[in-house]
Amino acid sequence: MKYTTLFVPLAAIAGFVAAANDYPSDSNGVHGKNSTSSPFDTLPTPSGAPTPSATPSTPVPGPANRRMRRIPYQEGREFECGNLRIQAEDNAYSGFIAGMRDRDGRYIVTKDQSKAAQVKLVDSELLLEPRDQSMGYARIGATFGLVFQQPQPGDNNMEGNSFNYAYVSGTDRTPVGSPATIGRSSFNDATSSRQRIESSIFRFGENKEVLAQWINTNRAAKQVSFAINPDFQLVLSANPGAYVAKFGGKAARVFCTPAPPSRL
Repeated sequence: MKYTTLFVPLAAIAGFVAAANDYPSDSNGVHGKNSTSSPFDTLPTPSGAPTPSATPSTPVPGPANRRMRRIPYQEGREFECGNLRIQAEDNAYSGFIAGMRDRDGRYIVTKDQSKAAQVKLVDSELLLEPRDQSMGYARIGATFGLVFQQPQPGDNNMEGNSFNYAYVSGTDRTPVGSPATIGRSSFNDATSSRQRIESSIFRFGENKEVLAQWINTNRAAKQVSFAINPDFQLVLSANPGAYVAKFGGKAARVFCTPAPPSRL
């Protein structure tokens, strides 16, 4: 895959729609297009996307490098969550993971809690409440991204020194501990893609922070964290700092928060 370096004048970034026009895209032109309106202020876009040789060889500081205590996996246990509140790592803003997805099947961020997805954690899956399942999927999972570093870590793999990422999307179920597998997802449906998916990857940390891991093709589990791109779509990456350095946006954290009475 060939990478080019893009230089985006800061004055040209008037909003996240303008940012989307300058957003580095994959060979299929999917990553970053078909954005959905959001009331947020503009997220930063990098002045230039690094070529593979400029990609950090050591982890960029970010939430994936924090030490976090996890709640042990308990088969059959159900944990209430409510809405998923997303907080930028620099505390510049916060919002909620919306119950709706964009035209490419990716979950986006909204300021309006009444439009937020409502979920619970069951067997390491974020299961949607029935009112949010009307778009064809019962759970929030991840679909591996169309742009990835090669030869290492390569397709369907995450590493701490790589910008590789997965779209937060609706997916079919995958077993706990299973590497990414070909399956249905809202992203694959919308873009006629055959990207691999994972769903049983979530845990609660302290203060009901939502933590995640990605299972590589060699079955190694890699801790991944959230990031928001300039079009307010959500991704998971083992190095959100490297992802943001390449594509723009912000590293973020996600927490469970009670749903408002109107959504109960």
